[in-house]
Amino acid sequence: MPKVSVIIPVYGAEKYLEKCLDSVVSSVLEDIEIIIIDDGSKDRCPEIADRYADKDSRISVIHKDNEGYGRACNFGLDRASGEYIAIVEPDDYIDRNMYADLYESALSENADVVKSKYIENYDIGNSSFQQIMPDMEFSFPEGVFTLKEFPVLLKLHPSIWSCIYKREFLNSNGIRFPEVAGAGWADNMFQVQTLSLARRIIGVNNAYYCWRKLFLDDSKALKDFSIPLKRSIEIRRWLADNNVTDKRISAFLFKRELAYLKTTHKVLKLSEISAYKNLLYKYFQTADTDYIVQFPDIACKERSLYSSLKNFTGSVIIKDKIKFFISNIIKFRFGKKKKYLYIGEHCIFR
Repeated sequence: MPKVSVIIPVYGAEKYLEKCLDSVVSSVLEDIEIIIIDDGSKDRCPEIADRYADKDSRISVIHKDNEGYGRACNFGLDRASGEYIAIVEPDDYIDRNMYADLYESALSENADVVKSKYIENYDIGNSSFQQIMPDMEFSFPEGVFTLKEFPVLLKLHPSIWSCIYKREFLNSNGIRFPEVAGAGWADNMFQVQTLSLARRIIGVNNAYYCWRKLFLDDSKALKDFSIPLKRSIEIRRWLADNNVTDKRISAFLFKRELAYLKTTHKVLKLSEISAYKNLLYKYFQTADTDYIVQFPDIACKERSLYSSLKNFTGSVIIKDKIKFFISNIIKFRFGKKKKYLYIGEHCIFR
């Protein structure tokens, strides 16, 4: 049995796939299996994947019709045989020490989930820079913990690829990705399920995974305004069905959901406001938001946003769209050693 099964769902990433695969096959932990799921790519990804499989017996390739990120990951999970599971997206890459270090941490505490920091790797136009996330001031608790003891994780980006997961833990709890169209934010449900059900989580404060970002603002990658709300509704229903009732877990998840709604406002068209209002109503019916919003973990600005949305004060959407427009004229970003000034998506000073 391999120590780690690395699942790589691939679609339309020929520009980056070779760097991704090079980083995985050079892992210091050599006892791994690499499962590439070609999700119906129309570019050279199938050819590249097969070429790497011909050179490395640890690599297997599954070619299938395009059915979305969640379905592709589930194909990999159903075929994996490793003690632990890892996921790498095809436009990203990893530090060669990642799986050796995370696997060692997992064994030391018999962990269900081991989560590390990661690197945001901005690759935008004529510039690139990196920053460690969560930031340098953020630290995981020492030793084993549960989500109830450290619910702040739900406020952060899901970053499911910065972890390894015990395969027995995933299978015994029936944890799989929602099979929705495209990427569909399927990682949000997977993150909530794994962290909520894990009894033994370990945090590693080193950053190994490089997440390639092609936009300064994440809203540029959101093609369907309804996706964040649909996933939030599904997650809230899952929490209720599985008796995950801790209010601080709900509160930190709520903080992230509010941030997602602000992102939604940036891309929301005026013709979509009615449909948005209906989804928002379903969300408020699903989550006990009136109670959650009173928790001290919720900031005053978040309470104000919630009040505007609950009463559907349409001006909050217009304000967020104006802020988004202004912020896209001039942006500052901070790398490890340099500052960057952008106009639109073009770096003009560093």
